[in-house]
Amino acid sequence: MPLTPEQLYQEAAGGLAAALALCLLGYLGTKLAAHAWRAVTVGNGYRRWVLRRRRSAGLVLLLGAVSGSVVADAQDLAPLDPAEVRSVALDAGLDSLRNVDIPKPDNLDDFLQPGALARRAAVQLGKALFWDMQVGSDGVACASCHFHAGADSRSKNQLSPGLKHTDPVLRTIFDATASGGGGPNYQLTAADFPFHQLEHPEDRTSTVLHDTNDVVSSQGVFRANFTGLAPGSPTDLGTPAADPVFNVGGVNVRRGQPRNTPSIINAVFNFANLWDGRGHNVFNGV
Repeated sequence: MPLTPEQLYQEAAGGLAAALALCLLGYLGTKLAAHAWRAVTVGNGYRRWVLRRRRSAGLVLLLGAVSGSVVADAQDLAPLDPAEVRSVALDAGLDSLRNVDIPKPDNLDDFLQPGALARRAAVQLGKALFWDMQVGSDGVACASCHFHAGADSRSKNQLSPGLKHTDPVLRTIFDATASGGGGPNYQLTAADFPFHQLEHPEDRTSTVLHDTNDVVSSQGVFRANFTGLAPGSPTDLGTPAADPVFNVGGVNVRRGQPRNTPSIINAVFNFANLWDGRGHNVFNGV
């Protein structure tokens, strides 16, 4: 018989309780053993050490007996059967997204000819534009950086100084990251995250240890003044311009965008993409 959701919860809770109990018992046993060893090195005499050792050993044996009981109880819990878990999920109305129809804009026919042929051509056009070097304006296709399922996986020169900040003065100022780094052409590390750090991560009202309005984004093009197109060339025509924000020692680097493109995996089921909702589910033909 498939397990009910309540039974699954009880099974999981029992296993978690057993694991936590074992961790606690192991920790106490280690502390007691260390206490007995310290008595050997800093105690005032052989008799005192013997008594402490006996007390510690007795407590360790007691903990061992309790932990053995916990292990036995944990072993009595049958492992969850993936087929049963799936059966319970299906009974609850959950299913794989592979079996869910891809939602389409209600007004798609306002922009395409009716029929499957036009929609297939639109998909092909989108893929072609994704790999088109001219679309990227400076000889770099969108797919050059976003081929990881749509996301940009680079980690250098990916910071943007909050270009959408409500205060115009702060839009061009890079903050220090949690590790003390940051700025144009900076190489991100794990120590830079998260950008909003709390003393107690599970309590949003706890003391803020670090915060920044900078975002990890996706570097785009070098700053330049656009002057025109060159037919047949992957590079637009333009004249380089000094960039007061994205530069290192006066040398321009690629400009970091105010938003980082998320993965396209299952993105069709999202109502809003990007942190400010710019990628919306309302289709306007653009």
